[in-house]
Amino acid sequence: MARLRNMSLKQCFFFLTLLCLLGAFVLSAAAFFGCIALRSAIAPGGVLLLEIGGDLPATVISSPTLSGTSAFWSGVLSLLQFVLPVVFVVAALFLANALFYRIKLKQPLAALQSGAQKMIRSDLDFHIECKSGDELGQLCNAFETMRQELLRNNKELWRQAEERKRLNAAFSHDLRNPITVLKGYIQVFRMGIRTGQMTPQDMEEHLTRMGEYTERMETYVEAMGSVSRLEEVQCDRKPEDWAKLETEIRGNIGLFALGKPYSIEFDFGDFDKTVWIDKTILFTVLENLVGNACRYASGKIGLSAWVQDDHLTFQISDDGPGFPDSILQKGPRPFLRNSDEQDSRHFGMGLYISRLLCEKHYGSMKILNHDAGARVQVVLFISRL
Repeated sequence: MARLRNMSLKQCFFFLTLLCLLGAFVLSAAAFFGCIALRSAIAPGGVLLLEIGGDLPATVISSPTLSGTSAFWSGVLSLLQFVLPVVFVVAALFLANALFYRIKLKQPLAALQSGAQKMIRSDLDFHIECKSGDELGQLCNAFETMRQELLRNNKELWRQAEERKRLNAAFSHDLRNPITVLKGYIQVFRMGIRTGQMTPQDMEEHLTRMGEYTERMETYVEAMGSVSRLEEVQCDRKPEDWAKLETEIRGNIGLFALGKPYSIEFDFGDFDKTVWIDKTILFTVLENLVGNACRYASGKIGLSAWVQDDHLTFQISDDGPGFPDSILQKGPRPFLRNSDEQDSRHFGMGLYISRLLCEKHYGSMKILNHDAGARVQVVLFISRL
């Protein structure tokens, strides 16, 4: 059977037809000569010669006349003698056709038809098996290869759609924090104008920072528009004076608590050093984490920083309920939010984006709970490569 399955369709059809015709020939010969023998036994023909002996001549006796029954069966046998070979040949052709369909066509055609129906329903989670090595087997293998390619393409399209969804969510999420800072500066301006306590120097300083934020937003928009995955975001580290950077962090991050029932306490180490850092990544991470802490803090948020060897560490803590077990166990993942979160404006992307950007900056991020709430540690590599 295995040998027949591996034959080509033409060879298999020829072999089965020849085999069945040979069988029909043998049966036809047996039927032909069998009918002759039976007819001779039932109705012997010819004349009977009897030799008496001596000088007397032989006596010729005519065969007896056949009875009605013998004549009938003799006629039937004469008919079968020629009809049975034809019947055997026709039956052999039908048998060859049935065997050919069962051995070579039934399973591959059923597999192909079933696979086509599933593909019409967009169901690619199946497998086509065909053990024959003939043309239909090759067709089944080609169909299976096509199914695998379609499944791979669908998975890639799904992955790209998910990446685009994550990118859009990250884009929306990270634009909200600079807008919050800009709103804070606008509120400071209004308060300064209302009280008359803002000097031109203060105005110039605030406008400069607003201009820097506007440029950073423009740079961020261009960067996000040029990538198709968050992992493709590039880290562009530049030398920055820590004292100036510290002042900028205090001023910008402090705006998150402006007019809020909580305060942000800063605790930066006393060190004078030039740090190689990507300010866009740094402020995006700090704004994400501080903004996240602002949503859950009861009255106090802490932001501390220190330098150890070639790394700058930031620690953000709050006195809220802390991280839920689902986030602590699974870690920062896209769209993973607190189950009690009711604000639809938050996509559950802040922690994931922050971790990813820390890794881009050759650093890391760690989340944990402490006695009074949640805590996040961010480590960034700040030495020149």
